[in-house]
Amino acid sequence: MKFILVEHGIKKDTNPLMLWLKSTLWEYADQFPQVMCHVHSVLKKTKSQQPPKAKELPKSKTPPTLQESSKPLEPLMPQEPLKGKIEEIDDMHWDFADDQELLDMADTLVSSSELGVKAHLTTAGDLLKVSQHSQESSSNPGLEGWQKSWEEPPPNTQPMFKPNIHWLKNDLVYGLYTKQGSKKVLKPIMNFSPPPLISQIQGALPPMLSFFTTTAFFWRPVGVMQLKVPCPNRDCPAQPGYSLIRHGYGSIARTVYGIRFPYTLLTERLSCNHCKDKRKSAGDDDKRQYSWNASSLSILQQLAPAVKSMFPAVIVGKRAIDKEVVTLHSDRVNSISMTKVYRVLEMGHSKWYAERRDLYQTLLFKAHSADTSEASQRGILSFIKAPGSYMPPISQSVLPSPRTLCRAHMIMEMERMSVYRQSILSVTGEILCIDGTKQILKKVYGDGQDTMHFLTSILNEWGQFVTAVVVASESEECYQRMARGLCSRFRRANAPAPKVMYTDNNCCRDGGTSWMESLFQDWVRDGMLCWL
Repeated sequence: MKFILVEHGIKKDTNPLMLWLKSTLWEYADQFPQVMCHVHSVLKKTKSQQPPKAKELPKSKTPPTLQESSKPLEPLMPQEPLKGKIEEIDDMHWDFADDQELLDMADTLVSSSELGVKAHLTTAGDLLKVSQHSQESSSNPGLEGWQKSWEEPPPNTQPMFKPNIHWLKNDLVYGLYTKQGSKKVLKPIMNFSPPPLISQIQGALPPMLSFFTTTAFFWRPVGVMQLKVPCPNRDCPAQPGYSLIRHGYGSIARTVYGIRFPYTLLTERLSCNHCKDKRKSAGDDDKRQYSWNASSLSILQQLAPAVKSMFPAVIVGKRAIDKEVVTLHSDRVNSISMTKVYRVLEMGHSKWYAERRDLYQTLLFKAHSADTSEASQRGILSFIKAPGSYMPPISQSVLPSPRTLCRAHMIMEMERMSVYRQSILSVTGEILCIDGTKQILKKVYGDGQDTMHFLTSILNEWGQFVTAVVVASESEECYQRMARGLCSRFRRANAPAPKVMYTDNNCCRDGGTSWMESLFQDWVRDGMLCWL
């Protein structure tokens, strides 16, 4: 309005209708000195900045100024040629006109004008779109690595844990990013803790989601730890020593279910340029994979055990389970079932959710009630409040089923298969005992029934299994491979040959070499004895 009044005070509008509207606005605004003082100040400044006039304009074309009269400006009468076109204005004698009459006069002027008029309808939706676009472009500068699919994932995929989106994206102290010029770049860390919980209300009421924030883990073995990860493809054409390069970030933000609360898991992507080039040159026949998430099992298997142990979760399809939850099933003494693990998980999550919900509702009611309620009632949320008077808390996350927990346990055990194998193959001894049985194999049903007859095992002096094999018959040919492998294992471990081996058969000889001595002839040459 200030701009319209200043423009009206400086120059005259050629359109009589607009001139009348501005003059009426001037008369109305002149009743408010606190408004007109700003208009007079601008007019005085504008007049002092104008160059001296060389020639005075005719009186009829001079715009109304404050020096001519202290009274409100009077509107100019319409020019003579337009009187026939706007007869309604003459009939009103410049009195008040309602909105409908003004619209009718405007339509008359547009229809009778000789100049071309281009009309364009601007809806409220267009204005909102422009406003939102300008707001996003100004408040959200370039974010390194932020994926749109983290907030809006594809169908049948879980989004990022909603309370963590805002602080991970916008908080420069606790979030993913730090300011570097006009851009936001990722911090060189992998563990992110949320802002501290709000314990008191000062000023505006904090948002509801800020009470349910949890931690986040950004797995970046190459981007942060600078590790040299080899290509997991066995037929990779790269030279020895080549390592994968960072190729963007994972498109899925997984929610990991811990003992007490869910948290967010992000990851980077790694790529092999040699496998990529080979796939392009081979065409559609080669379906080799050349890009992986750093959290995939094939990449984790390439890492050292100490680095691999830093990864906190087990990926189960579209879900992720924290390792602390999975290891609860490893207790063989108490025989914990997956149903019991699920109940422990449900109890921990329910307790955490109840604590955060109660804190939010307590502080919310305190902010609404202030000092109007009694001291005994402050901090207790009334459940009879009118709907819409406060933002209700988010619902509790749906926990994975016991079947999913069991699958996570099996995946973790498969990952540790190499550790189990190394621990078994590293067992040696000075006194061995070999024995075979048929009883266990009688319990085998299905396609493998009656295919194997003997389970032969070798134990050391501490009762540890050195090895165990299943054979079709107790013959020298069936045991030769086992004997060669056992002797090679002792040799690689730099372990001395056993001193005595006890057996229940094939150890006696009338002369020459017995059947058991011929199997372990390398140990016999080193002084091992075969006793019954």
